[in-house]
Amino acid sequence: METTIPPYTGPLEFTGEGGPPMVAGTKLISAGADDAAAQFPHAPVPAPPEDYAEQNPPFTIYMYRAQSDTDYPMRNVNTADLAGVLWYLHNEIVAFPDPDYRIRHFNITRIIRFKVTIQNPPEFFERHAKKFGAFVAFGAGKCTVPHCDSLWSTYGPVVGCQAADHKVANYHALWQTQPSGTGCSGDCDSPIWYSLPGPCPRHEYGAKSAECVWDFPGGDCGKGNEITGARDCTYLAEWYGEVRLDELLNFTFSDGVPATFADFLSAGGKEYDKATDKGVYTDFWDGVHDKDAGRQRVEAVRYLFQRKYPRYPTEMQETEVLCDFDGWEGGEFSPIPAPGSQ
Repeated sequence: METTIPPYTGPLEFTGEGGPPMVAGTKLISAGADDAAAQFPHAPVPAPPEDYAEQNPPFTIYMYRAQSDTDYPMRNVNTADLAGVLWYLHNEIVAFPDPDYRIRHFNITRIIRFKVTIQNPPEFFERHAKKFGAFVAFGAGKCTVPHCDSLWSTYGPVVGCQAADHKVANYHALWQTQPSGTGCSGDCDSPIWYSLPGPCPRHEYGAKSAECVWDFPGGDCGKGNEITGARDCTYLAEWYGEVRLDELLNFTFSDGVPATFADFLSAGGKEYDKATDKGVYTDFWDGVHDKDAGRQRVEAVRYLFQRKYPRYPTEMQETEVLCDFDGWEGGEFSPIPAPGSQ
């Protein structure tokens, strides 16, 4: 079995190299909001053994997602821990504003926090004895990496995780996130990304057929349901607050009058310029490779959540929950029909 997983350096849903040929990804976001795939019925799935919750108890953590003002379900998406979402924003969003529409890349406006309860399927746990499976990247609601079909046909909708690379942006979590002795560097506190497989992940939003959803309903348990670990219920995500990116910069004119992000851009402001490693009229994002500056940004966003939502726990990280997946075994997968391909 492989025991070392290198930090993920590939695209996380969207890429800062220009992205899809559309304004701020609005077509993709709109399709995600309108996608009715989860409304289709699905084939009955067997319940896990009665003692499964004792063998592999559900656990709850906070996840974060950078998003526009459009709301849509957390299905077939990638999320992150707090350091991970800032890693993503620094690399993929704040340096690429749309000058014509005076908005951020993909019209990202906020960081949303989710309380997520996870219990991966017994088939996966019995073989690997891990809390998490492999991370997969999603784009427009579709898995964009190889072997997704084999993974989910074998084990069901496994929630995955992966460490992000410190060399790309020097962000660190506020606690250990990876098991010691598994090839992780330093304090084993890399930012973490997660994957939440939903219905029919082999097709993009708007192309998920009833037949495909019948065969693969995904792991979203749905609001108000108890998590079971069955092949239709491996995670439960609840909104737990949000911080707008404008709150991080607090735009104001010289006379103290509040300003908007569009005003900021019109005045020649830049949140972050990769060429100079600095912003213009703001220093919040200065120093993508500066570890101390990265930690200050993580602490600043954490403080804003705490101030805005004092009734919610500041943290929900269970210290024993690490990104523990250590690789697939050789020959683990044989050719298997893809979910929804019949």
